[in-house]
Amino acid sequence: MNHPMVMGQGITSVQGKVVDSENGQPVPFVNIIFKNTSIGTISDTTGCFKLQGKIMSDTILLSTIGYRSSRHAIKRGQKNNVTVKLTPDMVALKEVKVAPDDGPMRRLFNQIIKQKPVNNPERHTRYAFEKYSRWEYKINNTGKKELQCDSVNLRDKAMSAMALDTMQDIPLFFSEQIFYNEYQRTPARQKCTILANSKSGLGMLEDTEISGFTSGLDMGVNFYDNQIKILSQNFISPLADNGWFYYKYYLSDSTQINGIKHYNVRFVPRRWGDNVFTGNFIAETHHYSVVDIQAKLTNTSHLNFVRRLEFTASYQFVNDTIPFFKTTTIDAAVDYMPVSFGKNDKRIELNVKHLSSIDKVTLNPPGEVKLSSSKLSYETLKVRGADTRDTAYWKTVRHVGLSASDELTRSRIDSLNQKPFVKFLDKLSYMLFTGYWDLGKWEVGPYDYVFNKNAVEGTHLYIGGRTSTEIWENGQIWGGVGYATRKKEMIWRLGGGYILDSPTRQIIRGSLTDDYIRIGENEKILNIYENKQNTSESNLIAHIFKRDRLDELYRQQKATFEYEHEWRSGFSTRLKASYSKQFSPDFYPFMCQGNPVGSVRVADMGINLRWSWKEKYIDKGFRRLYTGTRYPIVNLNLGGGQSFVNGMNEFYARIHATYKHMFFWGQTQMLYVGEAGAVAGKAPYTILDIPRGNETYGFIMYNYNLMNNLEYVHDTYVHLFLDYHLNGMFFKRFPLIKHLGLREVITFKGLYGTLRNGHTQMLDLPLSISPNNHIPYAEVGWGVENVFRFFRIDAIYRISEVTYPGAPKFGIRGRFEVKF
Repeated sequence: MNHPMVMGQGITSVQGKVVDSENGQPVPFVNIIFKNTSIGTISDTTGCFKLQGKIMSDTILLSTIGYRSSRHAIKRGQKNNVTVKLTPDMVALKEVKVAPDDGPMRRLFNQIIKQKPVNNPERHTRYAFEKYSRWEYKINNTGKKELQCDSVNLRDKAMSAMALDTMQDIPLFFSEQIFYNEYQRTPARQKCTILANSKSGLGMLEDTEISGFTSGLDMGVNFYDNQIKILSQNFISPLADNGWFYYKYYLSDSTQINGIKHYNVRFVPRRWGDNVFTGNFIAETHHYSVVDIQAKLTNTSHLNFVRRLEFTASYQFVNDTIPFFKTTTIDAAVDYMPVSFGKNDKRIELNVKHLSSIDKVTLNPPGEVKLSSSKLSYETLKVRGADTRDTAYWKTVRHVGLSASDELTRSRIDSLNQKPFVKFLDKLSYMLFTGYWDLGKWEVGPYDYVFNKNAVEGTHLYIGGRTSTEIWENGQIWGGVGYATRKKEMIWRLGGGYILDSPTRQIIRGSLTDDYIRIGENEKILNIYENKQNTSESNLIAHIFKRDRLDELYRQQKATFEYEHEWRSGFSTRLKASYSKQFSPDFYPFMCQGNPVGSVRVADMGINLRWSWKEKYIDKGFRRLYTGTRYPIVNLNLGGGQSFVNGMNEFYARIHATYKHMFFWGQTQMLYVGEAGAVAGKAPYTILDIPRGNETYGFIMYNYNLMNNLEYVHDTYVHLFLDYHLNGMFFKRFPLIKHLGLREVITFKGLYGTLRNGHTQMLDLPLSISPNNHIPYAEVGWGVENVFRFFRIDAIYRISEVTYPGAPKFGIRGRFEVKF
């Protein structure tokens, strides 16, 4: 791209935008030159361009594939601001066949790959820049009927009848942010300062911010990477080192800009079904860097609910020589239909648009990145007044101006937020995120605990709630009461907590409970399911379709105190002390050397240490929702305590570690989790490790699906869970089913454990425990996920010997899941 020059006599300057004459959308990658010269430029991904030179031309020429060539008059020797409309060219062009030899395209591509380590903007060890970000959510293709219905009526005095006639969408959210970002590789520090922040939309969207390794720090899509992660899958970049294996490349055009040749390269997939893109990029031949790129997903049938996904990106030269990020746009359409029956059907869909622009880049700035605490590796700060910037301020700082459509969207959102139907949707989204229904000062829930049915309680009914921030900004009180119909007993919970004022997360909590839990249920599972709000595991299918009655429950009264402290980014500890009384279960009564035991009391204290890196999360008061990282997550639990059984008391010590990691392997994805631990001393079996069985026809991710509950118990153990997602590698190559979006998945689950005899002096083991408790357990499975977008079906085989009557050797298991 050209850079500004000092204007003087005889210099002609043209600045403007190229748009489509039919729909007004910007046209990227347009070749623009002064007539009768070789001085030119190319419009960026937003259609904008700048061109100047010491020439006396009165015309600029514009050309690009898919549009008719055009010329536009300008004033010689002056500054010109223009908007040029190009007319689409409907003449279909035949594909130019290029053989894979050492021709011009091959040589150009090889040079681009050779220079990637130098041109990749993420190679720099230190840099700083200003970033402008804009998000927009709309529901498209709603039609006039939906727009004018009482629940979402958008008529107001600010809108003309003509505007309403042309609107076919309902805006949900619009935001703008200005960040100043600083990065250094050693020691690893990243800082994002929010200079300005403006949001209009549904309350839940407007109030929620992603923290941790934030969207402000995140550089987004980088096509210089070999692989690009999009939602749950990996896609091969057109600039991948082995791009020739996945793509065909065609030289479609070239132009001279300041004496440097720029090539327009078209890329298409070699095989239908690969996770690849189609589009074009422009590469210059001085540094062999990519200047602009436009790409869209060739096949979205294996990305749940994603109907369309397009990217554009442009790169700039810092100090005229060093490539760096400039602008990135994302345009996606999401709908709920399980199967696509037509390419042109006008279905209601959610449209998401994102614009990111980078300016004022400084490479290797003086001094180190300074964070508010030496305990942090990355952080986000907000300057005072960032949320209240006025219109005049925004006009001066936006990298890309707002269109009339953008302005209309913001005004419509403000009106839409007052509609009862929209307020209902906002409360519903809040409940799905937090588990509670917002009533203002009081929130009712959690909804997943209101109703349950099992052999011990009969029907479990519960109503509870918690205070909102309207009552107490930094604190919260929660609780509720319930009733077990079979036991004819009341159950209840009561707790409270306080968030300390600190640059890092610090929380104090305390609770009292009188409730029924499953034998062996404990907080170790929360090291894997980190976003769960309770320790019980179930899903819709598992709850409805049981292969055996759920009777492994006992009543527990428990007092708990805990203190959570985030010492630095990605490292936190949680101190916990508890005292519990466990009552003898109805169906598995406590026995000590053949004599009945009414209850077991346990005093326990421990610490949990958690490590993660570059992890995104959303904080909403006490609720933290982890949204993932490509690095391993490690939890280490250390603790111990004393148990009291039938007049005896014994001390014990325990250790438990969890290692969780998800990574991409080519176009496939591997998720594996390992657990290991030990209990020293003597302890009742309720404190030992009881592997998580499954007595339903539902597939439970981190349970052993062909193992009965209370089939094993160990004091030293190792567990392994593997989920290998092939992401449709085979299904999307079969003509009859390739559009169904089915994905293959292979699973393995295994464990090995031992048990010392000393523990049985405290409590006898239940009769359900296998006499071959020391024999390893293993199961393998082959499954199909994304069935009608909502279901996963697995065929599972138990490799190990069936050691207890009633445990199955083979089974078909299903799971309801909503995932991209």
